[in-house]
Amino acid sequence: MRRILTAATLTLTLFVPRPAHAQNREHQQMFADLRMLQEQVQQLRLAVNTLAETVKTVNTKQDDQANAIRKSFADQKVLTDQLTDSIRILREKGDDTNVRMSTLSHELETLRQSLQSLQNAVVQALAALSAQTPQTAAPPAGGDPAAQPPPTAPAGPPATTQSPQVLYENAWSDYMSSNWNLAITGFQAYLRTFPTSPDAYKAQFNIGEAYKYSNRHREAVQAYTAVITNYKGCPWEDQAYYARGLAYEQLAMKDQARADFQYVIKTFPDSNYVPLSKSALERIK
Repeated sequence: MRRILTAATLTLTLFVPRPAHAQNREHQQMFADLRMLQEQVQQLRLAVNTLAETVKTVNTKQDDQANAIRKSFADQKVLTDQLTDSIRILREKGDDTNVRMSTLSHELETLRQSLQSLQNAVVQALAALSAQTPQTAAPPAGGDPAAQPPPTAPAGPPATTQSPQVLYENAWSDYMSSNWNLAITGFQAYLRTFPTSPDAYKAQFNIGEAYKYSNRHREAVQAYTAVITNYKGCPWEDQAYYARGLAYEQLAMKDQARADFQYVIKTFPDSNYVPLSKSALERIK
């Protein structure tokens, strides 16, 4: 009987409802957990906002750096273009200077030859005077001075016996004095008298130059063509093509001028007249 009462007591104890304060404790724990979750969510939201601001700042810096790099590249391109233009101008001026130096060298060589020719002429004149001196001595005693033959004047060399250097220098002197017609006549006489002279191509080219400076461009074309045809391979062949191109340009014959300028560029790549020919091609486009 005692055992039955003990079992009943335990059964009733198990089925008796829990007190209210136990349920409140559970609710409080749940609210505490919810508050912790809310705080964690708030912290996470703050972290996300901070990260977004950081990303925005990084993007702004990257954009600024990209703009700075683009501006730097643009500035470098402008500077490179300016340097390229400066180098091109310097190269053109250098080529023009080389052409002028070559022309001056030619003129100086011509002047040197002229001085040498003048010196030779003075020596010949002194020799002629020395040879004439014995003939002008006093007549022998008792003789009639009137009966003596007159002194013989030294015979100057005829035109056909002049040296090629003297004949060339005479024509060159007229050329340098801007006596174009006399220069043309002199150089033509030089070519007729000494057609195989080493300076024959120079004389023919100078004829073309004299025609050019006297605005007779058709005759200049013919003279330059004679240089190209009769003295092919001479040192002034590239200059003759370039000069003929200029003459064609003055005659408004652009196709022929363009052909001569292109020939200079293609055939004489190391010539001082290549940059001048390129400039001429740009001019007659």
